[in-house]
Amino acid sequence: MQDPEEIMKHLGAEFVLDEQMSFESITGTMRWIVHIPTIDFDIELFILTNF
Repeated sequence: MQDPEEIMKHLGAEFVLDEQMSFESITGTMRWIVHIPTIDFDIELFILTNF
């Protein structure tokens, strides 16, 4: 799934999605970052590839 909005529908309002996808340089994969500002915690959602 490459649409993080689908995942965000299931999470509460305290979860904040970064506006842009980011590149993870060590693995060479793309990811979305979801922040939880109330507890200063981030979740990285990596896009799976077939490499």
